[in-house]
Formats: sequence, C-alpha cells, structure tokens
Amino acid sequence: MSSANGQVVNTACAGGDAMLSTFIGKLEQNHSLEDALIYSSAAGAATAFSKGLCSLSHIQALIPAIQLEKIKEESFDGTY
Repeated sequence: MSSANGQVVNTACAGGDAMLSTFIGKLEQNHSLEDALIYSSAAGAATAFSKGLCSLSHIQALIPAIQLEKIKEESFDGTY
C-alpha cells in the first residue's frame, strides 16, 4: 500500500480515532474492505497533516494518493 505524502504536524487521533472510526463507518455504509481501507488511510493522513481536525475536502484530495496492492490470498484451510 502506498500512502499520501505530506508534512506531519499532529499525530494525535490520526491512527486511532480518525482512521479506525472512518474504517468502521465505511464498512457500516456497505463499502468494500478495500474502499474502507483507502478512505480511512486518507482520513488518518489528513488528520496527521492538519493542526486541528481535518476537513472532508482534505480527505477527498488525498484519496487518489492511496494505492492498494494485493499480495496474495490465503484460503481458510491455510493453503495459498
């Protein structure tokens, strides 16, 4: 996964509150796991790049910078 680039000015609430709550919120809105991860990563980054709370437009602007890369799938029986 590649993340958004920016200057970190505040890590308070970025990884825990902003990222986790956004991830859960997107899943509750029936978004895919991938979309929830991308959006929550952008929310965490936007929070870290802001002195206070980030704006929704800041999150939206960072979404194109987040890229997921599928590594491999594992089946439930432990085989690949």
